[in-house]
Amino acid sequence: MPGAYRWRLWALASIIGVGGALAYLLLTPPVYRVRATVIYSESDAQPSQLAALMSQFGGLAGLQGLGTVPGGNEKSRALAVLASRKLARDFAVAEGLVPALFPDWWDSLQQSWRDAAPNDWQIADRIVRQVLKISTDPKTDVTTIVVTWPDAATAAGIANRYIRFANERLRSSVLRENEAALKFLESEMAKATTIELREAAARISEARLKALMLARISDDFAFRVIDDAVVPPKKGTARPSVAIAILLAAGLAVGAWAVLELLTRRLRESDHASTQRP
Repeated sequence: MPGAYRWRLWALASIIGVGGALAYLLLTPPVYRVRATVIYSESDAQPSQLAALMSQFGGLAGLQGLGTVPGGNEKSRALAVLASRKLARDFAVAEGLVPALFPDWWDSLQQSWRDAAPNDWQIADRIVRQVLKISTDPKTDVTTIVVTWPDAATAAGIANRYIRFANERLRSSVLRENEAALKFLESEMAKATTIELREAAARISEARLKALMLARISDDFAFRVIDDAVVPPKKGTARPSVAIAILLAAGLAVGAWAVLELLTRRLRESDHASTQRP
């Protein structure tokens, strides 16, 4: 392939790639990225005291119906809930974000879906892929919530409210568990036939009551906020990853075309040389 021809191909690839990326960046509405950071806040009444008491008395006849108690896996459980698709879907529905997640499906004039409404899987998939990114640093245990949204103030609000939503979900779960355990213990204490059983039930009830109280009064029940999400001072930009993808796609397309053109030229030259032989 002549040098001048090769350079023309490279120039064409550059023009197409850069032009496509610039067009995308200029024509696509900007998005904003905000982040909040939290750390798991372990209640000192939850795992240590209850786990120790259940280890000591859980095997007693009459106390085996208490089920599980908070233990060393509570942190993993809380982080799993925070990053779960179910929580993200429930949050999107509770906050009324679903129409904004599916603008092509939503008729803003009629305030209704043009066709069928998105199902639970589609809602969860859309918000997890396009809006929420959650990651935890294993060295520092700091969890970062990143929200991408077309409006800066809305993005910050989503991040901060998502943390509160997760805390409330985990708080409600702990409240239900402890309230059910206390009812069970009250019933067992009323019909206990031994002093040992009554004392064990009383001590576990005390620990459960303390856990219940802390769950009710703690603002940051499971996750303590280190940095709130704030409105970014700079103007948002279009997704740079898409622009990069456009550049790469254009380069690959022109590169593939150049290779095919080179092979075609060589085949023609080979055929021409063969016909010139005596």
